[in-house]
Amino acid sequence: MAMKDLQSLVKHPSVQGGEMLLLVSGQPVILSKDGAQKPMGGAVNNQQLMAWLKASLPVDVMGQFQWGRDVQVSLPVDGHSLPMRVVLGRDKSFRIEIRLIAGGDNPAGAPTVPIAGPPPGLADPALTVPVEKMRPPAEDDVDEARLEAELAVLSDGDQPALLVGSAERIAPLREVAGQLGCEAKHSAYLPAVLESLKYTVYPFVFLVPEGPPSQDPVYQALAAMNMELRRRQYVVLLGDGFKTGDAFHAFCLSVNLVVNHADVGELVSLIETHHQRYQKFVAPLHRALQDAGKF
Repeated sequence: MAMKDLQSLVKHPSVQGGEMLLLVSGQPVILSKDGAQKPMGGAVNNQQLMAWLKASLPVDVMGQFQWGRDVQVSLPVDGHSLPMRVVLGRDKSFRIEIRLIAGGDNPAGAPTVPIAGPPPGLADPALTVPVEKMRPPAEDDVDEARLEAELAVLSDGDQPALLVGSAERIAPLREVAGQLGCEAKHSAYLPAVLESLKYTVYPFVFLVPEGPPSQDPVYQALAAMNMELRRRQYVVLLGDGFKTGDAFHAFCLSVNLVVNHADVGELVSLIETHHQRYQKFVAPLHRALQDAGKF
């Protein structure tokens, strides 16, 4: 089906009056209406379903998706929310159920469904906390002299690699940056880091957030970055809850590579291996998003 996102699918005239949409990898979209199930169009593949999810949901929600999880979320449609269940099979298959308002109408009084995390035992608290809006430092709080000095250090060099995190967390990453042919750059002054991202193209960005990635100001800045600039940077997100090298999870979080802290010692070889694997994985997804006008 020639849809750019799940919202377009839900609002399609042929869907009006239905009770539920079912999307399963390798099968046509199924509309439940008046007690009957009606196939719509041809079979949808994983790339199409992932592109629809990516185009339809905010990054903090996408961050909940990992193979083997059963996630309850809300699909925003014209200011309202539709309950949606996304089952991510361990066999790399999708099952997406979207509950529709009877009659295709979504009255202003219709209840909304809050975003919920995976079932107990599957949840990673660092990935399921809703995103908080980043508050940039007020101008009065910025030390202009310190800002200029830190920016000069961060942007110096031909191949700077940005390291973001506590001094203890990023210590082993300095050697990694050197082995990749880059000069490690780090600043504990957040305004300088955020400002540098506007003007400096870092071949590598290593991000080690203290809490949920979706609440980290640098992660938020990268997620909101102009895509032409973002595609020129390789972002590695490190955390205790990640399965190293999970290309699907990296795609959902809008980074290039996710790495568990236990595997930092293998990071150079991981980057060399997974860079090509990630590009191969996302190429069809990027084409689908581009065709939908979302990339």
